[in-house]
Amino acid sequence: MTPREKAESAGIILEKGRFYYGMAHVSVNPSPPMPNGGDMLFCLWQYDREPEKWHLTYRFRYNVRKDGEPWDDDRKSWYEATLSGTSKPELITKLRDAVEGIAAIYPGAGKPDWVIADGDCERMMEAMVRSGKSWLHIKAVNLDGTPAAPPVSAKR
Repeated sequence: MTPREKAESAGIILEKGRFYYGMAHVSVNPSPPMPNGGDMLFCLWQYDREPEKWHLTYRFRYNVRKDGEPWDDDRKSWYEATLSGTSKPELITKLRDAVEGIAAIYPGAGKPDWVIADGDCERMMEAMVRSGKSWLHIKAVNLDGTPAAPPVSAKR
């Protein structure tokens, strides 16, 4: 497996040449089919070269440990859906509805918690950092460890 293939199988990629609507997180309390709980992560994006086609990259994380501590032993499965052929607002509405529909399948799922970027990869990272959402597990800091704000990028 090439480094690129490994990266694509492991998560959501933020890179130049893509436009990001946003990301959503859904917590799932212990309930079938997630007996120890888990979560879902969604990213709605498109390639700049294909503005008529949207991608929804998403993953399910099933907690293996009952204490809910993430990472090492958790089971993750990644998926991608695409949609094209209609206006941007209509596509975004359809894909947001798909996120809500996927989450609704799980009895212990909460509502999607969105971080909206509506811009390039820099704007997506900026929106993620500025959101302060704990589920992102990121923050901006200066070299001395003090909090820092990322630069503002152009909105598309």
